[in-house]
Formats: sequence, structure tokens, C-alpha cells
Amino acid sequence: IELSSIGNNGEIIKFTTKFGEDLPNRARRKVKQGDVIISSIEGSLDKCAVITKEFEDYLCSTGFYILKPRIYSSETLLILMKSWFVQKQLKRGCSGTILTAISQDELEKIILPKIDKKTQEKISDNVKKCFVLRNKAKKLLEIAKHAVEVAIEENEEITDSIAAIGMGIPGRHDSKRGICYFSPNFRWRDVHVTRPIEESLGLPVFMNNDVRTAALGEKHFGAG
Repeated sequence: IELSSIGNNGEIIKFTTKFGEDLPNRARRKVKQGDVIISSIEGSLDKCAVITKEFEDYLCSTGFYILKPRIYSSETLLILMKSWFVQKQLKRGCSGTILTAISQDELEKIILPKIDKKTQEKISDNVKKCFVLRNKAKKLLEIAKHAVEVAIEENEEITDSIAAIGMGIPGRHDSKRGICYFSPNFRWRDVHVTRPIEESLGLPVFMNNDVRTAALGEKHFGAG
């Protein structure tokens, strides 16, 4: 698990699989379910994630610190570490010349607020619900990707003429970055839509609002 493996909402969005002899030197720290990993590198201090059952016994980069929650639930600690007042403390504790990072001594000085058990339970429930919805979003994207693959396989004669793939997504998003910020239809928040499909199919993928793409489709291929 690398720094680039962490999504904006504290989830692990990808990982690298390698044989032990091929692992980089920085792949040294084994994580357990319930751990919270946080980046030590200035510039990516907000890269924090909860280790779920799926990633039990994975290795993470030495660019992370591994926190084992005791007073807080894993989800509560995640939210705290990503909060502006903790991020400010982390940044203030960074030092170094070539690579600026926060040391373990400075990390242990971070001040966290007391949060009662009932509030922590609410936080945990909300974060877990968010993770469930994100997993559903991933599955939906897998279905869409598979549908495109099937369409290409069934029409091999036009495969070479496919220049790109277009997607119409309901909701608010950044078309240039391929991120859906919010979709009420799919209950998505901050989902990378185009990247996983591009990586799988090797074709550029573009997305826009579903109403706009429907209008474009009608203009170019419809009845007029």
C-alpha cells in the first residue's frame, strides 16, 4: 500500500502485488484490520486510511505511520487525523531538508479532543456506511466496464476505429479530472469514474452530465 493508494475519503483505492524478492525496501510495515495509517510526508499528510478486513496483513510503505486505536474507534481516529486542526498540527511538526516529514516524537505530541462513546459510535456508523456505498460504486463501475468489453468483443470489426469512450453520469462532477463529486442517483461521493476504466481498456474515457451527453447523442445519432 503506497501513498498513491489512498483515496480522498480514507479508503484504499488500489494496491500493488509483487513477490517478496521484488518488493521495494520501503514495503516493511504489516497492517492489521482496524489499524489507521497516516502519511508522515509533508504535502500528503491527509493521506489517511482505515485498514479493513480486505487488507489484513498487507504491507504498507514506510512513508506511513501505523496507529492502533485504543481510546478512539478506528473511524473516529480517521476523521480526527483528516480534520483541519490535526492537519495543522501535523504540518507544524514537520522538519527536514531534502524530504520534509513529521517524526514519531512530534506525532506523539499531537493533541486530540475527547469524544464520548456515543458520538464515536455515530461517527463509526456514518463512515462505515460511506465505505459500503463506495464499494457499491466500484461494483457498478465494474459492471459498466464489463459491458463495454463485451460490446467491443461482439463488434471486433470496429475495434480499431474506437478512439475513446464517453460516459453520461447524473450529478455534479469534474469532467476534466473524471471525478463524480455527488450523484443522488448512485449515491456517489468523490468517486473516480474514468481512471479505472481507462486503466483496464487502454482507451481514453470522457465523462459529462447525463443530460448533456443524451442531448449530444440525439444531435449526432438520433432522429434530429
